[in-house]
Amino acid sequence: SFSGILAAPSAVVILLGLFYGRFHDNPVITHTIAGLAAEHLLERGLRHFGFLGFAPGFHPGFDQRGARFHDLIEQAGYHCALFGRGEVARVVQAYASKSAAA
Repeated sequence: SFSGILAAPSAVVILLGLFYGRFHDNPVITHTIAGLAAEHLLERGLRHFGFLGFAPGFHPGFDQRGARFHDLIEQAGYHCALFGRGEVARVVQAYASKSAAA
């Protein structure tokens, strides 16, 4: 689960970000971003991966970026978990509640 990943002491979160404008759904750009991210993380020895996205269809470029990142990580021989926005919202809310109570 995403909450389990965030709880790990060695969790690393990389944002591949949304961007808008005339390039937001250009497959060459989105595939390049995903490729650079996957290459960078693999070169640094990371071996546990996840991609946090939105509901399919919310943003075409983000759908493409997530699929490409996932495929590249899997092709390198590692698992890449896919997480949706709803799951993340629940985790963030639980974390905020826990932090406020502390």
